[in-house]
Amino acid sequence: MLLSMGSMNPVMHGVISEPDQQIMRGGRSHPPGVISPLSVELWGLRRCVTETEYVESEGYCSTMSPDNLAYTSDYSVVYWINVRNPAPGDRFTWKYYRPDGVLYADYYWEYVWVPEWGIYGFVTEDGSIKIGGPWAALYVGFRTTNMPYVGQWRVEIYENQDLLTSENFSILPSVWIAQPDEGQEYILSENNYRTTTSIPFRADTIPGVTNPINWSLRLEYRTTGGQFVYYGDPETFSTQPFEQVNRVYEALGGLLTINASALINGTTIRATPVKIAITGVSQIPEEQVLFPRLLYLYAGKPTPSLMIGLAFVESSYLQFSRMTKYEYSSYWPRESYDGGSHIGLMQVETQMDRAWDWLENTRYGEWWFTGEKASIALDREQAIRSEAQRFYKYRLPQLGPVEHENMTLVCYGEHASSVVNRQYYYYEAIPLPKGKYECRWIVNYTRNPGGVDYVRRVREKADQH
Repeated sequence: MLLSMGSMNPVMHGVISEPDQQIMRGGRSHPPGVISPLSVELWGLRRCVTETEYVESEGYCSTMSPDNLAYTSDYSVVYWINVRNPAPGDRFTWKYYRPDGVLYADYYWEYVWVPEWGIYGFVTEDGSIKIGGPWAALYVGFRTTNMPYVGQWRVEIYENQDLLTSENFSILPSVWIAQPDEGQEYILSENNYRTTTSIPFRADTIPGVTNPINWSLRLEYRTTGGQFVYYGDPETFSTQPFEQVNRVYEALGGLLTINASALINGTTIRATPVKIAITGVSQIPEEQVLFPRLLYLYAGKPTPSLMIGLAFVESSYLQFSRMTKYEYSSYWPRESYDGGSHIGLMQVETQMDRAWDWLENTRYGEWWFTGEKASIALDREQAIRSEAQRFYKYRLPQLGPVEHENMTLVCYGEHASSVVNRQYYYYEAIPLPKGKYECRWIVNYTRNPGGVDYVRRVREKADQH
């Protein structure tokens, strides 16, 4: 009799005593003194719910009949055979195939003469030798705890090259995420296009589980070129099995990975993760929502509608545009052409809130224009005036409010330059008698035609409002 507990992960061996069915094979040569024909008894599949059950019952785990079901909270699945009167060279092989048809485990026992022991035994696929005899119970299986491959499996048992049996069985999840569904999409369509509808979260379990479900949600977002990458901190909470809670996401978006787990039979059992997308709307209504917002932000300034023109040139009034990200073809934050260093309606420097909250994007854009960019424009204006004074002893007048807007627009747009003579305005020097000069401001068509055209397009659209 073979008594071998063996390795528990993933291979397991053990002893049984009563056959379920029997297959007889003859025509073999047998060890000296053994004249009975070889018989192989198929004892079938077993599921060991816990490690204690496996160890304490010496492998007599629960039958999987009649439905051949095991669960991800079980300790293991094994298949027993009872071998009588094997001959040297007889090999018995177990092949386990995943639901996708891929071979997952391939193990064997082979009957051999062991000279140093002076007896027969079995050698296994790992090279170890187990004491054997004319009768042996053999079984091989694998750990099923938190098995990621759920669905219908297949086991094949071979005697040498002959298929003894092929049986299907299923490994089913012990805890699973019932809502939301894998691949669902939730849109920031509520609360002024900043909030999702309610997202349901519910996890179900096999009967008898009373411990809570522990959830962990993590949101990620990255621009196409990796200019901005966000991995949020895990969001955790607990529910009871079959209990549903609803949550909303405000001013956030991206790919949400949802994990759930429960303590079953003393082990943390994890559900298959679910991924969903949080995306934006196709268009924020312009006349009713967007334009009033932009007029409000820039009210009292020289050209009150200037932010409307700026938003048109920067993004065509789009906070989100259609693209494929995380395998979702949907509306994601509109990115700059370099892969996302700037984002959204006003194409401001990318941050999470500016990408997903159009109110924050426009607020920051107006602040950026009237603050940092306006300050830069003043510095550039002063540098030009200083240059004219230094070279030609002529003091250029200060620019007016509208002219300063034009200088700021160039600093804001894609043709911004730190070079003094590449601003919206520059100067020309006109010779006068006695070696003197007169300088005057001119629109800088020659050295920055792109910037000049940018301002023209912004103002053309602003003038329409």
